[in-house]
Amino acid sequence: MGLPTLRSATHRVRYSVKKAKGREKDKPKVGSGIKGDADEAFVSNLPVAIRGEHVITYDSKDIDLHRALVELLSDPELEALLGGWSEGVSDRRMENFSIPPQSLNHRKGGQVAQAQDMLSTKIGTDEVFLSTFDRIVMEVVLPWLKAHLAECGFLDNEVTPTTFYYQRPPTLRLQPGPSKAVVKPHCDSIYGHQDGELNFWLPLMDNDLTGTYLWAESMPNRGDYRPLKVKYGEIASFHGSYCRHYVPANLTSY
Repeated sequence: MGLPTLRSATHRVRYSVKKAKGREKDKPKVGSGIKGDADEAFVSNLPVAIRGEHVITYDSKDIDLHRALVELLSDPELEALLGGWSEGVSDRRMENFSIPPQSLNHRKGGQVAQAQDMLSTKIGTDEVFLSTFDRIVMEVVLPWLKAHLAECGFLDNEVTPTTFYYQRPPTLRLQPGPSKAVVKPHCDSIYGHQDGELNFWLPLMDNDLTGTYLWAESMPNRGDYRPLKVKYGEIASFHGSYCRHYVPANLTSY
């Protein structure tokens, strides 16, 4: 089928393996001396308590990002490149969304670049979707993050004025099946992402139907991959800049 996912944002910067190996500041450093760290050979400016895997819950009926996305993708002008729901499908859920094969083909004749550009433009300009996303960040993620930073002593308290930066719009990934294509193991630092970043993975469908959970290692270089089994209404947090992660193939028709 070509690429495993259709993304609303692509990595614009990628280091070559040779250059990445030469960047000493991007390498894990030896001798952190942090007792209880899952990988004591790795040094980070982020507290260990924040870098580990966490699950955050929220009220998906109150902040319904799935519905906002379905409404966004229901635009008839998007159908030729991005796909949609088959005739007769009354339940417009992301599990039933279909993408044209040519929109995942990056070879000659494929339309993946056009499809991803269209998706990026739509995600970046849809105010209903963005306002729903902002609520998740402002009302759910940042209060959780600030409370944990205070709890581990990184901040004096939860009311200390603090500035956070987050990616807006978010990166949406659509992974149709059946396909044998996978998202290979990688850490985001090879694309220029920084140590001070955290990844927040929020599923918008029932991943039990496809088995396409995000798999991640618990700490850099551990290789102890395991699925982040969160459902809609939950968010998985992990240190994706240095913890490798991947997504298996979607072998199903969902």
